[in-house]
Parts: sequence; C-alpha cells; structure tokens
Amino acid sequence: GAGGAGAAPGGGASAARSSSGAVADTSVLLSVLSSVPGVTVMVNRVTLGATPVSVRVPRGRLATILAADGDVRRDTVLYVSGRHDLVVTVEREGPAAERGAGAPLPVASALSRSSLETEMAYVLPPLPRQPVVASMRTPRGARTDLYWSLAVAGIASLASSPHCRRQATAPEPYGGTYTGSYHPAGTFVPSAFLLCGTAIGLTAGAASFPVFRIFSRFANDGARTQYLTDSASFPQRQAAFLQLRQMRESMIDSVYRQRQAEAFGSARLRWRVDTIPRRLP
Repeated sequence: GAGGAGAAPGGGASAARSSSGAVADTSVLLSVLSSVPGVTVMVNRVTLGATPVSVRVPRGRLATILAADGDVRRDTVLYVSGRHDLVVTVEREGPAAERGAGAPLPVASALSRSSLETEMAYVLPPLPRQPVVASMRTPRGARTDLYWSLAVAGIASLASSPHCRRQATAPEPYGGTYTGSYHPAGTFVPSAFLLCGTAIGLTAGAASFPVFRIFSRFANDGARTQYLTDSASFPQRQAAFLQLRQMRESMIDSVYRQRQAEAFGSARLRWRVDTIPRRLP
C-alpha cells in the first residue's frame, strides 16, 4: 500500500520536472496519504483538504504538517533537504497497538508544562512580581547634609572668582589700600582675593545647610511612611500573589491533563515518512 502510494507522487514529480526544470530545482513534491479516509491536512498553515493531497514545498526549509482526524490532531516539523520527494503516511493506532512500529517524527509542540505555559501566555492572567518584605531605608543624617553644604560652598567660591578678582585689583587711577598697605593701580592682591572667595563660599554653605536639613526631614518622613504602608499591606499582597499563581497552575494542569488524554487516548495518529529519489536536471 505504501509503495503504490509513493509511486504516484514520484510520477507527479517526474512530470513536474520534465515540464519545468526551474520548479524542480527549487522545490520538492510533498504527498500526504492516510490509511483511513477523512484526515484533514494543513501544510505551512495552509489547509489542503482531506487526504490524499500533494503540494510542492521549497527545498532547504522546514515544512510544518498538521493532520486532524476528528478530535485527534498531530503536528510535526519536517526538514526538506531537496534530495528526495517525500511521501508522508498518516496512520491511526490504538493503545494496544505496537508502540515501536514506524518512525515517528519529533512533534513541534512537546507535551510539557513549560511549552503549555508559553502557548497559553495570552490566556493566563498576568503574574506580577513576587512581593518582598519591606525594608526601612537608612535615614539621611546631618553628615550627608554637611557634605552637600561643603559642595555648595566650593561651587560658590569658584563661581565668584571673576567678581573677587575685580575686588582684589587696585582701582584706576589712584590705587587702593588693602589690609593697611597701599597698592598701586592695577595691582592684584592675592590675600584680598582669597578673603573674598572664602567669605562668599562660607556664606553660601551656611545658608544651604538648613535647607538641606529641611529636605532630609521630609525625605525621611516619606520613607518611613512608605515602609509602614508596605509592611502593613505585605500579607494581603503575598496572599493575592499566591492565589493568582495557584490559579495559573490550575489552568495549566487542566490543559495538560486534557492534552495527555488526547495523546494517550483510544485513538492516535502516527507518521511514516518515505522518500523518493529525485533525478536532478
């Protein structure tokens, strides 16, 4: 039966090669037969109808084949090498049939919980990140605010350099007196420059320290309030997370048991693949 079924597709392939060499060079003939009538076949997501069917598929690529006999379905992925025309025979077997007969191809969707979870990703309720126990953030102390004030003092001193340089230079045309000493016009006095920059920096730092302390108090109060809120709501969030995860697992288990019943039920489909050598042009 298999030999006769395989000869017909081979003859079709020879006719196709003789009529168009370009088609035979880039594709092969894929024929799907079945030992029982009424098996619907879909190749590369295109429904071809009930067996027997034949279609040309590109060589050097994967061909997805799905066969359906009522409620029983079976799918596989077949690599088309291009060296042979292919004849796929779909057979039905029961639980008492010989398990080692034929050479079944690896199925495209393995029966596992991980594959089912991936397949049902758009159906399952989204699982949020697992809640963790809240931890109190270290309060911001006066030392940190002092460091920020010193940084502000340094920036203010640098920014005031042009102003202090003008103040530390003896004015035209008569010069000036600095720290009890007279300096001719245009003379730069380093001590006056340093005194000016230091005074501006210390003033800016002293004025910014209370401001940083006020911001620290509000930041610490906000962190403490958030910690208390998270600690109080942790049991409810943890219970909701566990309930949602249990719901997802129950849905996956239900589909998993159904798929197992379909795979190991009273009727199953089995593949047998035969190859017909091609005569290259």
